[in-house]
Amino acid sequence: MKRVQLLVNTLKPEAQYTAMKVTDALTEYGMTVTDKNPEAIISIGGDGTVLRAASIAARADIPIVGINCGTLGYLNDIESDETELLQKLKTDDYTVDKLMLLAVTLYRKDGRQEEFLVLNEVLFSRGASPRIADIHLYSDGVHVSDYSADGLIFSTPTGSTAYSLSAGGPIIHPSLESITVTPVCPHPTASTRAIVFPADSMLMVAAEVRGGASACITVDSAPPVEFCPGDYAVIRKSERHTKIARIKNRNFYSVVHKKFNV
Repeated sequence: MKRVQLLVNTLKPEAQYTAMKVTDALTEYGMTVTDKNPEAIISIGGDGTVLRAASIAARADIPIVGINCGTLGYLNDIESDETELLQKLKTDDYTVDKLMLLAVTLYRKDGRQEEFLVLNEVLFSRGASPRIADIHLYSDGVHVSDYSADGLIFSTPTGSTAYSLSAGGPIIHPSLESITVTPVCPHPTASTRAIVFPADSMLMVAAEVRGGASACITVDSAPPVEFCPGDYAVIRKSERHTKIARIKNRNFYSVVHKKFNV
């Protein structure tokens, strides 16, 4: 590997300082920092920075190297004081994990469409409204359930340890491919259980907030988007993957135990 791009969380002083160290280290190892035809993206920040890099890297079919300058750093491979490990990129001394992505298509009632790639999760929620949301779920054209809840999370196996886990969803090994649907604070008279769907499922969701307000759709760490009455969304497995370069030996269960005390 000779050319890498840096994606830095500029709101974190530690990430900015680490970026300077990384640039110096890469130059010493004979690599170039560039935005033109990079062979990898080095994400410097927290998990949110990796999520920002995910769709960029997937579309370019290049791996992400995560350097943790955040709190949890579950998606990152190395810590900010381990930049000497980057020399392994020069000799291709690393492995690559291919992580499943979700493709989300938002169909507006006026005929417009919006497309999203999702590494962790997509959330349909009541947003800022104090009223509960009514969310309707279908799988391959068959009605599955209606939820009266604050929201409904659709997560990848990677995202199973994010918001879905906090909402009571299962932990799923990232080598599996599936889509987990987890309700957020469901009303006890509605469906309250998480459901794991096969990866080849085509899920459809519609939602409205009681009182006539619009719901919201939130993709990974991006700002929420209005989800109006009459809109619907289709969630399915993407043909693309996000590739994560692993410089260090990493065992999924050890990481989960360390990060989440499971």
